[in-house]
Amino acid sequence: MKVLVTDADDRKALASVRNLGRKGLYVIAAGPKRWEQSFFSKYARERLIYPNPAKNADEFARFLLDYLGKEKIDCVLPMSDYTTIPLSRHKGDFEKVTHLAVPDWEVLSLVRDKAKIIKIAAGLGIAAPETHCPATVEEAREVAARMSYPCVVKYKKGTGAIGIRYAKTREQLMEFYGAPTREADVVFDDLVPMMQEYIPGGIHDVCVLFARGEPRAVEIHERTKMYPPTGGYGAAYRTELAPDMRETAIRLLSHVGWHGPALVEFKRDARDGRAKLMEVNTRFWGGVDVSAHAGIDFVHLAYKLATEGDVEPEWDYEVGMKYRWLFPTEFASALESENRLDALLEFFTFERGTKYDIVPSDPLPHLVKAGLAVYRGARRLAKLRDKNSGQPCAEGVRTRVGHRPDLH
Repeated sequence: MKVLVTDADDRKALASVRNLGRKGLYVIAAGPKRWEQSFFSKYARERLIYPNPAKNADEFARFLLDYLGKEKIDCVLPMSDYTTIPLSRHKGDFEKVTHLAVPDWEVLSLVRDKAKIIKIAAGLGIAAPETHCPATVEEAREVAARMSYPCVVKYKKGTGAIGIRYAKTREQLMEFYGAPTREADVVFDDLVPMMQEYIPGGIHDVCVLFARGEPRAVEIHERTKMYPPTGGYGAAYRTELAPDMRETAIRLLSHVGWHGPALVEFKRDARDGRAKLMEVNTRFWGGVDVSAHAGIDFVHLAYKLATEGDVEPEWDYEVGMKYRWLFPTEFASALESENRLDALLEFFTFERGTKYDIVPSDPLPHLVKAGLAVYRGARRLAKLRDKNSGQPCAEGVRTRVGHRPDLH
């Protein structure tokens, strides 16, 4: 059985390639660049380079449909919003040539809209931050006058922590509202930001797999460290039982008829202890390897759901398990922490029983990733040096600007 895993440079793609390969599946790692880390895993039997969906999602969809029409691939597992959206939007065409475990486009487009899903949650009696979506500058000023500070400004649609800003004053809120941090694309297709109450407390991820509106697996973990430290991608995790969050996530996604994997993000409000819904990530999550180590391999379950039509429910997992994503995520988080020295000392402390993303038997992906990081860092320093000296940059030197959408 052949499985194609997209977004090969993504950490969850690497974990997926490894976990599927260990189970004896023929795994094809696919991505838009030559040096994707999953390409160098011993569990990747083939490599496929496709057009970058972040630049042209339609071109990506056409290329992949053409490829799947020529090659017999039993299942495609998208790892990011950039690949999930085109597959869902053209689901009928893709299902003629392969198997998928993604929701219908109408459901996906509804759930990935943060403002809409919070409104749906409110109708179900699910607690969430106070949320406003002003459509004009005048409306934004009215909302800013009523908001409590600090508050959060974020895009209604997006991925990861991109575009999330914390306003400390009314003036700063208005500044953020009128200054988009990026250009629109297939994922960030609505750059009018929403304003949201700031909820103090830790982030908890309820990871799920659904089969046509029915839950099939649930695992919950807390992000004990993040990058950036103020809130973002998980750098360290601890699995937990949170029955209130589990029940809420199942109730919400059952209501919308979800199908496939998703992550329902909550914060445990430090003021009253209540779980507050933050958003739903409509794809596999950065900590998918955490779930697998805890006992529920969601990627393999999604493969079986796609190819067999359904799976037996799996609810049991190891509670209290710790997992660390050492490089570059936790190390970068330590460098940006307020108490940098303490954070670095903690980084170099290792506990028995903790799980790690590094796999000694499959070292090449980590070596390639580290080598590329050093190489790109050197190029940035070279450009900065040339800029400061007033000389033109050396031929061939370029600096990557912006955010890679697959690093979450």
